[in-house]
Amino acid sequence: MLSRLFYAFAVGAIACTLHAEVPDWLTAIAAKSPSVIGGSAPAVVLLDEQDLDVDNRGQLVTTYRRAVRILHPAGKEEAFASVFYNGKSDKVLAAEAWLLRGKKPVKTVKKSEWADLTAEARGSIEDENRSRVCGLTGEALAGDVFGFEATVRSSLLIAQCWNVFGGSLPCLTERMSVTVPAGFRIREQFFGEQRPAVARSADGRRCVWTAFDRPYRPEETLPGRSAFIDAELCVSIDPPDSATNFTPKRFASWGEVATWSEQFNEDAFDTSPLLAAKARELAGASGDTLAKIRALAGYVQELRYIAINRDLHAGHGYKARKASLVFANGFGDCKDKANLLRAMLREAGIHAYMAIALVGRTLEVHPECPTPVQFDHAVVAIAVDPSVDLPSVVQVDKLGRLLLFDPTDKYTPVGDLPQYLQGTRVLLLSRDCEGLLEVPVFTPENDFKVVRKAEIKLLPDGSASMAGKVEGFGQGGAILRAAITQADVPAKLEELVTRQLSDSFKGAVIQEKTTEDDRVDGRCGLSFTCISKRFVQRLPGSLSIVKLDVLNRHYLPVLAETERHIPMLCEPLCLDDEITLHIPAGQHVEERPADASGESPYGSYRISFETVDGAIVMHRRVSIKKKEIPAEDYAQLKSFLSEIARADRCSVILASGPG
Repeated sequence: MLSRLFYAFAVGAIACTLHAEVPDWLTAIAAKSPSVIGGSAPAVVLLDEQDLDVDNRGQLVTTYRRAVRILHPAGKEEAFASVFYNGKSDKVLAAEAWLLRGKKPVKTVKKSEWADLTAEARGSIEDENRSRVCGLTGEALAGDVFGFEATVRSSLLIAQCWNVFGGSLPCLTERMSVTVPAGFRIREQFFGEQRPAVARSADGRRCVWTAFDRPYRPEETLPGRSAFIDAELCVSIDPPDSATNFTPKRFASWGEVATWSEQFNEDAFDTSPLLAAKARELAGASGDTLAKIRALAGYVQELRYIAINRDLHAGHGYKARKASLVFANGFGDCKDKANLLRAMLREAGIHAYMAIALVGRTLEVHPECPTPVQFDHAVVAIAVDPSVDLPSVVQVDKLGRLLLFDPTDKYTPVGDLPQYLQGTRVLLLSRDCEGLLEVPVFTPENDFKVVRKAEIKLLPDGSASMAGKVEGFGQGGAILRAAITQADVPAKLEELVTRQLSDSFKGAVIQEKTTEDDRVDGRCGLSFTCISKRFVQRLPGSLSIVKLDVLNRHYLPVLAETERHIPMLCEPLCLDDEITLHIPAGQHVEERPADASGESPYGSYRISFETVDGAIVMHRRVSIKKKEIPAEDYAQLKSFLSEIARADRCSVILASGPG
């Protein structure tokens, strides 16, 4: 996606024309009073429209219209336009933008003045995906209306058009229309509760879907799946039997999608002498299937992620590059890596399938709509026997036991699955596949577990030494593994250790720090020692206070907003802490905190204390469920986490002399 920096560059390079003719649709919209649904929003969308016209060959002409009224100075960023297209097969037929102040146009950007940029995604090398952009962010003022209209000619690869109704800015009118030739049929499928209104022409050739008065949804932390989406619309175009020149693909079942996708990738599933030799070297002579899988999977995980997409208009966005080429170059994208791992497993006598998936927080795969358009990621499903007993193994009709694995995620080992895959639906690319496969969901206790231990020793001068250890298991281990990998110099590793400490140990001097990683059981660890000066708080007489909340609470959700406007997705977590305070000779515990516990729909916590061999040991377990929290329940969630925070702030009072 283009960054704001690209937009700023494009805007600076554009010359603008004054007082050019403004289309009637924009003049009429700009004449309306500012919408009351704007609220504190920086801008309000007056119109967001796509008009799609399909001919009998599958050629598509799309006209985009958008108008935005800037409400506050921060909304000036919305005074830009972007139109994405394929540089090899598509053509931008028209493009024009206007800035209106009051009833008068003050700036116009003609098609020749729009900048043409490569729309590179991070980790990709491509020149086919392009974008025409223009913007007037430097000239726009609060109260202005920015609008644009652009038309792009392209070809449908698949006989479906997909649109998501929704967004963060308030919107008065959001519309999509589809027009087809005589004899064609338009079929629609809605997903979501807030369905747009539908209007159909008498001859059935044109359908218009319109949504009105979307409220403002400010950007907030950890947005839930439904935060910015009102409805999804899939429009399928069915030609008559006589339309023999209509080329876009159509699918009646998931089996057809799987078969088409598998055939599309058949010639990419190749090998080479070097590939075969490397696979045999990694797999070794051992008969242990799981050991072979781990060795080969680990190798592919470490390859660089770089996407090189070519011939996207012909569907090659769904096609992996040849395994031999990816192996020789040492890089690839998700489908390239999945295909390479399959090829290397084959050399070791292990069968595997590619599977396609959808990743991200806001969208989900809809089983009622068989189409490859719903997917944007590729993983591997590896055939295993009953001796391989791991959480990511699933039983599939006709295909047996399959071990799901994502070779793109370099921090999640075999047997585990990244959180973005858990609970989703994937499609196995096999002729024997008849439907979607449900990916397992792991419990916080088994896959999102973080175990922390700290031993505190008090020194005569009031300072304290600590020996600490943090261990992550499953996805808890993957998160810690990623942090350790990125802390690639001593200073960064010391900073990572410091982040494990609470304000009670703020300013501690870090001494030793070591890491460990066990990819077999998914465990990753960080051990350290440190000293904190003036840790003990002296009281009048012979008493002193020692805090026990020495470990940071950053693993728990941070709720910065005072109130919530959109749903929030809580990430799963099981946090186990054990903090041991060794009592110095000549002192005893005068007062220790009381045990505490609590339950809620979002999770639970329990804090307890015991005396063991002259030391106070605090045990704390916090469990958070993966759950989407409606905005109206945010206060309840915040209250629960505040309750945990209060229980965490515990101290021990020590006194000199015998107890």
